Amino acid sequence: MLSDIACTAWHAMELGEVKQGQTVALWGRGPGGLIAIMCAKHRGVKRIIAIDHIPKRLEKAHELGAETISYDEQLIIPTMLEICKDGPDVCIDATGFRYAKETIHKIERLLRLETDATSAIYEAIYLVKKFDNISVIGDYYGLTNHFPIGALFDKGITFCAGVVCVQKY
Repeated sequence: MLSDIACTAWHAMELGEVKQGQTVALWGRGPGGLIAIMCAKHRGVKRIIAIDHIPKRLEKAHELGAETISYDEQLIIPTMLEICKDGPDVCIDATGFRYAKETIHKIERLLRLETDATSAIYEAIYLVKKFDNISVIGDYYGLTNHFPIGALFDKGITFCAGVVCVQKY
């Protein structure tokens, strides 16, 4: 696990250029997301906001020092803007293709019109501060529809994604 998941979590910090004093929003509280919380704390971030819907994962994220949002109970965008008015400095997607919340994505996946839902990426693009960073370590493997490329461009966001090169870390 440490040779893969820990390196992947650290890779998220590198891709997002996470620095001391920043606010970081993390989608997905699986093993990679939970270790990413530890990595962000190690880098001295000011706030970590963890987004998921599984109660045990949210509890663990809270134990690790993150504020939490359950997307089963709260709408992500208005809740995030309420607790973090200017938006996060860095957004990290550790969910990958599994985070299909919108009905359109569920239908398109059922009909095999897309393989990957980008709900977390859409929320990250909407929320991250202008000219800041989005890091994607969640696994995507095919095609997606409804990707907000215009918003990504207009906000001047640095968008980095990729599989970790474990030999690097």
